[in-house]
Amino acid sequence: MKHAMAKHGGTAHGFLNSAAPGLTTAFQPNQYYKTHEDYLADLAEARIG
Repeated sequence: MKHAMAKHGGTAHGFLNSAAPGLTTAFQPNQYYKTHEDYLADLAEARIG
């Protein structure tokens, strides 16, 4: 995205949206974690760093 915006001389603004972790779990079911809460916690941590 940075590369694409740089092609416009640094004057372009960008935004990347992302589904909330709770919504992600509705469409990507837990296949590896022991609990839903563990899955949700790792998704949230991955999103905020």
